[in-house]
Amino acid sequence: RDRDVTGVQTCALPIWGSARRAWLETRTGPAHGSSARFAGPPYRTRFCHHCRVDLTQPYGPLVDTSARFVTWNVWGRFGPWQHRQDGIRSALAMCVPDVVALQEAWSGDGGDQAAELGDALGLPHHRWHGSREFDGVPSGVAVLSRWPIEVRGATELAGPPDHAGVTFEVAIDGPRGVIRLFDTMLDYPPQHSSVRQAQVGQLVDIVRARRHR
Repeated sequence: RDRDVTGVQTCALPIWGSARRAWLETRTGPAHGSSARFAGPPYRTRFCHHCRVDLTQPYGPLVDTSARFVTWNVWGRFGPWQHRQDGIRSALAMCVPDVVALQEAWSGDGGDQAAELGDALGLPHHRWHGSREFDGVPSGVAVLSRWPIEVRGATELAGPPDHAGVTFEVAIDGPRGVIRLFDTMLDYPPQHSSVRQAQVGQLVDIVRARRHR
């Protein structure tokens, strides 16, 4: 037996298996359970025979917690970027996000896109990482959050010259514990599909290596 986070004692045996056995025994009797293996619904009784837990509510009331995430490549300062900034702000406000992951976010020339959007959206915490420059303005990845952000590091994803990707790892101090996020930007040309696939493979290895940290 064990206790879940709500403090309700539950059975350590698999609920599905217990429920199926309970139904089979009510239908055919213990000696003939195998003959009705695929017949009918999974159970007729509401309670586990081992611990009398109500199978329709095995874990008690759920804690109502949610977090809304948005990710968006905002295209740096290409094209009419000043006009686009107003549209980005309006679209994000409609989403009412708790965390926003941006790609190609600019920071420099007297402004910071993540900071400006965070102020408008009521997301007081933001972190930015970037090394590329377009028209003299650095561009990179950024994370905005309702909760404090700890930067864990950034890793370059291999690619041809000037086509490397990046993943930016942060830990967000959420209301139910740490939320780990990898804000990732891959290579972009349509003909570089093989490069993007390799970068995704590298990203999987990075996430796997960090899973116990």
